Amino acid sequence: MKKKVFAALCAGAMLCGMVSMPVSAWETKYTKGDINMDGKIDGKDIMAGLKEFTYYYCGGMEHYLTEEQIERGDILPDSKTKMFVDCPEDNPREITTRITLIDVHLLQKYYTYAMVDPELREKDIVEWVKESNPQLWAKYEK
Repeated sequence: MKKKVFAALCAGAMLCGMVSMPVSAWETKYTKGDINMDGKIDGKDIMAGLKEFTYYYCGGMEHYLTEEQIERGDILPDSKTKMFVDCPEDNPREITTRITLIDVHLLQKYYTYAMVDPELREKDIVEWVKESNPQLWAKYEK
C-alpha cells in the first residue's frame, strides 16, 4: 500500500513539473559566438567558424554555414575580408567573408578563458571583447 501511494505521489509530482515548465525551440535565445546554436560557446563553434572561413574564403566553395550561423560567428562589427579567388581557375571571383580569422581567434580566446573562469560564461562575448580589447573593438566599430 505504501509503495502505491509513493508511486502515485511521484507520478503526480512529475506530471506537475512537466505541465508547469513548457519548453519550446523558439524560446531559446542564441547569442553571438554560438554558431551551432546549442546554447553555449565551445570548441564546436570554433571549428564551425574555422570551417566556414576555410571552405568559403580559402577554398572558394559555397558557404558551410547558414546565414543565421554566419551572423552568430561574425563577432566584430564590420570585420569583412576581401580576396580574389581563382578557384576554379576558369571562373575567378572576388569574395567577401564575414567570419574572419580574427572572429575565430576571439571565439577560441573566449572559450579558453571561460574554461578557467566559469563566471565568464555568463558574460556576452561581444561585451567581453569590448572590455578586454577596446582598441580592437574600436578599430572595427561602425
